[in-house]
Amino acid sequence: MTDNLYEELKIDFHQLHINWRDHSTNFMKWGQKWVDAVAERDRIKEALSILKAELNKKYRMELYNINKKNPTIAEVDSEIILDEKHKQKQQDLINAEKDVNTFATGKLDFSHRKSAIEGIAKLWSEGYWSIPNIPVEVKEAFDKVHDDYQEKQKESLNKNPRLKKRKPIRKK
Repeated sequence: MTDNLYEELKIDFHQLHINWRDHSTNFMKWGQKWVDAVAERDRIKEALSILKAELNKKYRMELYNINKKNPTIAEVDSEIILDEKHKQKQQDLINAEKDVNTFATGKLDFSHRKSAIEGIAKLWSEGYWSIPNIPVEVKEAFDKVHDDYQEKQKESLNKNPRLKKRKPIRKK
């Protein structure tokens, strides 16, 4: 369940148009899973309430027959909590809550994914990856070490026998 969610949340930087195209479909798919999980959780809550009422009636009668007096609320509640059917239904409710929370997080994650795709697309459109953004400190350090690198390169090219046939590179 969540493995598929993680795969669908991934952004392929080389196919932003595909990510953008599929985003609303994926959001709707996981939103529908959330809705289904909430409905299932609500059905389990309702079944648990009915089970509690049935067990309450059952244990009130049993405890009355044993003690010949009306049982206390605490006595009945303790019997209900220890009942295996109640334990199983309670565990089903916990699992349903987990699913609801997972799908709710998935819906939220898709909202963040949309913002991330928009941000990446904006960076692409503004040429973020096409222009080398070298920090000033690095550029200055490079220039200090290589003050005359262009001059040396021109001299080297002018000495090349194959390139001597061409017009020499002018010196500044």
